[in-house]
Amino acid sequence: MSDIKPRVSIIIPHWNNTDILSDCLESITLTSYLDLETIVVDNASTDDSVEWVRSNYPKVKLIENDKRDDLTDSDRSMALERIIEEELLVQYAYQNGFLEADDLLRKSIVRSVVDSIVEQSVSVIPNEKALRNFYQDNLALFIIDEQFRIVILSSQNGSDINAAKMIWQNSYDIPLLMKEIGSIKRLEISSDFISKYRLGTLIGPLLRDVVLSLKLGETSEPLETIYGFSIVTLIDKKDQVVPDFKEINEIVLQEYKRRQREAILNDLLTDLKKQSDININSSISE
Repeated sequence: MSDIKPRVSIIIPHWNNTDILSDCLESITLTSYLDLETIVVDNASTDDSVEWVRSNYPKVKLIENDKRDDLTDSDRSMALERIIEEELLVQYAYQNGFLEADDLLRKSIVRSVVDSIVEQSVSVIPNEKALRNFYQDNLALFIIDEQFRIVILSSQNGSDINAAKMIWQNSYDIPLLMKEIGSIKRLEISSDFISKYRLGTLIGPLLRDVVLSLKLGETSEPLETIYGFSIVTLIDKKDQVVPDFKEINEIVLQEYKRRQREAILNDLLTDLKKQSDININSSISE
């Protein structure tokens, strides 16, 4: 075991600034130390930061929070827990013959262990009664939440947003509106349906609550937001749907198997933690 090099993990808290994040990640790639991983903790960025990281730095691990906050002890603990669990799986792989060469990538090492766990879970096939019970016990997981199509218009000028509301409600023509009032900006969010759960992440709790209060086709009163002064229009809405078990039988089965894999992996990690001597430097939370 002494031939395994120490692992260095860099944790970067981030919110809405790909320029700084790009410089940071670029400098990390220039390091000569090979056994290093980078973890970006994204605090509900409203720009394209998460997709940018996935596209440009696919080897970087992402932890996505659903709210904007400073990096908390909980965030640090979650990232540290992932690092510890990966290291335990690597050590387990070495001890149990998953590897024949020391220069294999750690992701391949962990994947080998996880693949063996998947093989165990695949062999567990529930009967229909057990699967129906699983569906009923986890019904909230399979419900298709309410979905919304919205438009959010903003300006740094309160008078402009009041005038914009009148023009908007008469025409619903964004190019015309922006031509008439130059300060008006449309918030760059998806024009497709957005689930109720994702609304809070994308636009924040204040605007989410406004959307939930609107009737179809209604535009909100101007309100002060982090974007300046904003109005929200509910363009379309899909109600919550509870799918019939027979319609999603295969989806339920896949979720059942996923839970089985998680249970097997968690049991293994619990045993490994009991067998290991793990010391956490308290200074990491300072």
